[in-house]
Amino acid sequence: MALFTDGAFNCLSEHLKDVPPDVRASARLVQVPINPLSAILEKHQVQKVDFLNIDCEGNDLAVLRSNDWSRWKPLVICVEDHAESWQQSETVRFLASVGYSLKYRAVFSSVFLPNEIALSLSKSRGLEPIV
Repeated sequence: MALFTDGAFNCLSEHLKDVPPDVRASARLVQVPINPLSAILEKHQVQKVDFLNIDCEGNDLAVLRSNDWSRWKPLVICVEDHAESWQQSETVRFLASVGYSLKYRAVFSSVFLPNEIALSLSKSRGLEPIV
């Protein structure tokens, strides 16, 4: 992983090419173990996830894909998504495929709820889902 004084540029070394050259020169490389989300949850014997927040420096979708969705279905997921067309992003499509709806958006964070909860909230409060 490449670390910078300005943490906004922190990234995996494979993404260093996307960092401006003048900033790239100050990178400090460190080794960080990478494990699938499902392995981390299993190792720590997590039974239930109420809130899952993912901000993994451009690897957010890979983290989501590494979960065992048949075992762990968080009640709320907040994930960083820099896609220009965030309503149709890969993250939105992937989470829709495992039963989630995009419910809220704040700057680069998207908040997802399981479809049944999103639909229930929409009906009870007269709110429409974003997608």
